[in-house]
This record gives sequence, C-alpha cells and structure tokens, in this order.
Amino acid sequence: MNKNKKILVGLSGGVDSAVSAYLLKQEGYEISCGFMINYLDEANVNCTTKKDLEVAKEVAKFLDVPLYTFDYRAEYESRIVDYIYREYEKGNTPNPDVFCNNLIKFDLFLEEALSLGYDGVATGHYARVVSIEDYARTHPLDPPHGGGEKNTHFQCSDSSRTGYICGEEEKNSPPHGGGARGGVFPNFLTDKKQFAKYLRKNQSYPEYLAWEYIFRKKQLLGYKFLRQHAIDSFIVDFYCNELKLIVEIDGNFHSEQREKDINRKNELKKYGYHILRIPAFEILENISGVYDFLETYIQKISKHHLAYFPGENEKKILLRGVDPKKDQSYFLSRLSDFQLSHAVFPIGALEKSKVREIAKEIGLPNADRKDSQGLCFIGKVPMKEFLAQKIKDNPGDIVDTDGNILGSHLGVHRYTIGQRKGIEIGGGPALFVVGKDAKKNQITVGTKDELSLFSRECILCDWKGSTLQENTAYQAKIRHGQEDQNCTVSRLQNGKYTVHFEQNQRAIAPGQICVIYRGERVLGSGVIENKKELVKK
Repeated sequence: MNKNKKILVGLSGGVDSAVSAYLLKQEGYEISCGFMINYLDEANVNCTTKKDLEVAKEVAKFLDVPLYTFDYRAEYESRIVDYIYREYEKGNTPNPDVFCNNLIKFDLFLEEALSLGYDGVATGHYARVVSIEDYARTHPLDPPHGGGEKNTHFQCSDSSRTGYICGEEEKNSPPHGGGARGGVFPNFLTDKKQFAKYLRKNQSYPEYLAWEYIFRKKQLLGYKFLRQHAIDSFIVDFYCNELKLIVEIDGNFHSEQREKDINRKNELKKYGYHILRIPAFEILENISGVYDFLETYIQKISKHHLAYFPGENEKKILLRGVDPKKDQSYFLSRLSDFQLSHAVFPIGALEKSKVREIAKEIGLPNADRKDSQGLCFIGKVPMKEFLAQKIKDNPGDIVDTDGNILGSHLGVHRYTIGQRKGIEIGGGPALFVVGKDAKKNQITVGTKDELSLFSRECILCDWKGSTLQENTAYQAKIRHGQEDQNCTVSRLQNGKYTVHFEQNQRAIAPGQICVIYRGERVLGSGVIENKKELVKK
C-alpha cells in the first residue's frame, strides 16, 4: 500500500466514515476530514445536517485530525434535487443516491481535494477499488471482464481448525505433480536455510502458480508473504508473519506423509499459527477460486484490513464490498476511471459487524449511532412531502389493464411501478401499479400476478462503464439489495443496451438504475429507459 498519500476523508457523522478515517490514520496515511453541506432545511425535522456536523466534529476531535466544511448546497440543488423533481414529473422513478456519488462526492468534493494538494478522497462505502492489472494477475482464469463464478468447494471453518475443506478431497492431482514437502531435508542439505533456498529454486508447478498469481508482491490484500520459509524445524510453502498464516500446497501423497503433515500442523498450531492446506489440483484448475477463498479467509482472521490504494498510472476497477448485506457498489457504479483512481474505501473488505466492533473497541463517540436512512443528505422525509414542495397535484384516472376507469389519483409523480400503498380503490383483490403514462396523466393497476407487472427485458440508456459483450453471461441488479439476476445483453445502435434476464423481473421502473456485474466486478450501469412486458399466450 502507498502510505505516503494525503487523503481527505468525507465524514458524514456515521460510524462507517469515522472508522474509515481511523483505519487510514492507523495505517500511516496523512489525513484530514471534510464535511459536505449539501442540503439544509431548517423547517424539516427529518433533515439531519446540523446534527451530522456536530457528530463529525466530535469524531474529528477524538481522532485528532482537522475537519473542514464544504458548502455544496447550490450545486446539490441544481444537480440532484432538480433532477429528482424533473424525473418524477416525467413519470419516472429516479435514484438520486447513485448520482450523488458521481456528481457530488467524487466530483465536487474530489476536485476540491485535489486542488488542495490531496491525492484522493476516502468514504465509508462498502466497496473495493483495485487496479485492473492486479485483478488480472489474481484472476488469471477469469473471462475478459473478470469476476468469474463463485466456487462452492471453498468453505472456511473456525481459525482454530484447518480452515479449508474440499468437496473432492480424494481427487488426484494432475500429472504436473504436487507441492507437499513433508519437512524432511535431503541428504545433501543439512541446513534448513539452505534447504529453503533450494526449495525456492525448485518449486513445483502448483507452487509456482500460487506464488506468481496469489502471493507475490503483496497482491493478496496487500499482505507480504514469504515462500518456502523456515519456522522452527519446519519449512512451510507460504507464510505471512503479519497474519501468522501458513498456506501449504498439498499434492497426491500416501497416508504416511499425510500423518506427518497432521503432526506438523498440530505442532505449529501450538504457537498460534493459522494453517491452511490447499490441494494442488485446485491451484491448477481453479486458481481464481483459491484466491477468492484466501481473500475471504484473511478478511475473517485479520483484525483491521484496509482496502488497497492502487498505483497512480493504472486503470482501476470497482469490486463489490466483502459484506454482501452492506455492499454499496450499486451506488458507486457510475464512477469514472478518473474518479476510481482517486477513491479509497477503507472498510470495503470488512463486514459491518467488524466496523461496529472497531468503533466500540476504540471508543468512537458515534460507535452506537444508527445508520442513516432516506434520501442522500436530505434525510428520512416522506417522498410525497418532498415532491409536494415543487410539484403540484394533477388529478387523473386510475384504469385497469383493459382501460376501464376504476378511480382517480392526485398525480402520476406520486406513484412508482409495483407500488400498492396509496391506491384508494376498495373491494376486490389488492391492486398494484403496473403502468404509468405521464402524457395521458394515467395510472394503470392490476393484481400481484398481472403479467404487465413482470418483464424479461429492459432497455438501458446513458450507459457508464465498460463496453458489454453480446452472448456473454452477466449478473444484474435493477435495485439496490436485489439478489444477482443472471442476464445477457444486446447492443443497440445509439449506445443503448437491451438486458435479457434469465428470470422474470417484477416491477422494473423506468428511471431507476440497472447495474451490470461480472462476478465481483462492477462493469457499469445504465438508466432504465423502458421495459418489455410479458405477453399473454
């Protein structure tokens, strides 16, 4: 990691950004903190800006770092607030939290940070940034976009046990051979340091691959590993002193050797070492899966782990956060290469529970503060009340899918696809919004099983990200928190994409953001322009 960096940390008043600042300082970065004033409504009890600022001051004082305020209210009004009103008036359902990141935090805030001499900005997002070169080295078997499929053979047990379980444990290694050493010196080498040097020059093929594509040059989460390292009377394949982690590559050997390795493992465990045994065939056939497993295991045994700060002249890519429940890569999906090259996400490789644990352990003043909810920087204000500030009611008809008038509404902008609440039509089954027509000022409703509520395709406009390929398997999310949806894409002439989903998608809402992934890598996102409804057969 580059620790000769000056980082401006965006403090929000929440625990995530506070822990991010703490971790950066602990790692030796020169940091200052900045608080963005983007929205301030004195009359709105849900607007928490003033309280957030006070908490941010307490955190900065606790960490003994300077705190500066940045007033972006005018820009936030024109770039985000006006966008919200404009999209709702058109009958769309916007996602301001996504655009707040690429238009405010990593545009205005980043540009100001760079002008003040900082190398980048850090936030408390659960996401990761790596260089594409490092990603290619650590995922050599992945398709061109990176990512790859999740491997189901890797399971991590408690660190007091071996920690690696392979569903095909008895499978033979390929003919290239294995990496088991057994700790027995050859007759012509009686000094263990000489023997370790000999082994480094005579690696097995699986050991060579593991060294080049996993352990060498701190490419595994920034930790330094040594190869063929002497510990006591043993020589281990790979060793990280910081983590007290030993990784052994096992070949196809007989039961006597297996018994010796068990004895060796038990002896080393007495001194507090974590020991993992990786079958050689996994290195040869699934090295990207091995990397992902080791990455997950290290994140569990390491107390504090910082996201990697990439080099200056390398193209950067965005990865999901390690905690699937808190992953916020969806909201960062429109960051440009330039923005990613100056972004640091210190807690991206941590789970939320660990962040809370760190906050309480060090005594942060906001350790128990609840996570923020509602619109970005605006607060938990009812959308109806927020829109009423600028959009007047415009009554119109509510119709069923056959065009029969069932009732009336106060404005198309008050509804989104899939919504049930607010449809005041009594009698019969529950009704949901299945269509909106701003030009006709009309809302179409149907039951929960209405085919027009479901789609297999949608068109994306305003795409930001890598060029997508046809006939390629991707994963997509049409809303934050949704499980991955398998899909493919087809390219349209005007730079748009059609997304073809494997399964029916409920309530695709024009104006929302669809993010495309390849495994753990974020490829980009587009604005949902429209959807193709299912047709009755």
